[in-house]
Amino acid sequence: MISVIVNPASAVGRTARRWPRIRRHLEASLGGFEAYFTEGPMDAARIARDAAGRGANLVISVGGDGTLNETVNGLLGPDGRAVNPDTRLGVVTSGSGGDFRRSLGHHAGPEAGVAAITSGAERRIDAARVTYRDLEGRECTRLFINMASFGLSGLVARNVAAGGKGLLVGAAYIGHAVAALAAYRATPLRLRVDGAAPETQSLLLGGVANGAWFGGGLKLAPGARPDDGRLGVVLVGALGLLNALGRIPALYRGAHIDPPDIRELACGEFSVAPEGDAPVFLDIDGEFAGRLPARFEILPGALILRG
Repeated sequence: MISVIVNPASAVGRTARRWPRIRRHLEASLGGFEAYFTEGPMDAARIARDAAGRGANLVISVGGDGTLNETVNGLLGPDGRAVNPDTRLGVVTSGSGGDFRRSLGHHAGPEAGVAAITSGAERRIDAARVTYRDLEGRECTRLFINMASFGLSGLVARNVAAGGKGLLVGAAYIGHAVAALAAYRATPLRLRVDGAAPETQSLLLGGVANGAWFGGGLKLAPGARPDDGRLGVVLVGALGLLNALGRIPALYRGAHIDPPDIRELACGEFSVAPEGDAPVFLDIDGEFAGRLPARFEILPGALILRG
């Protein structure tokens, strides 16, 4: 049994218009399947969980990184174990950013995702789990597949969410980030890597990555791989406005790592907490989620990817 989860609102509604063409490609390659359309938050998680529970051998996410995130949160339980160990994940990217498909090596466009799925190739990939606080201070747990980030990027995600829009990508994301950077100051944060002694550093932003890209093509974590059993952590220190702006071209190439101002490390577990009372915001797979403190853990080989 194959279940296809479609977010018609992704890519600012373009997925709804693309769906008839995507459906024809899937039918030609895979035969029959059940298609389900999301209507609101976490619908994809509910649909994926139900499909896996009913014995689906393949669940395909059609949408952006947010749809994929929800699908992963349905295929895996909060403990990171698969609802159905025989269920494979397929990814057809039809969103505004499509950052995770870059780490998978897929070309742009939904057809590339269909071609990857129908190749029949399978591999295990990692997922990650983050425990954090919502705006009311309640502890929450969520899985992610690509990247979570905090600090300046979390503030950008919060500002965009407050405006009633999905997270902007590419040049639009940079525009919002530059506007926020003009007023944002690096924040002292307490960091802990793999249970070692904590350290304090003032950070502009941090990224905890399973995939290398975020924000619609920004290669924030160039060393991150979705199948290496490690989290990639990038820590951006207290750069001034002009210094930060000057590094944006390198960020697109993944050539921005420059210790001690910007450093990258790999680990299995990473914790971060603010030193003061001011909230430090968090986004997960491109969507505003809440605030620090947060604990991140890698879930090695948690998913079987078709394609």
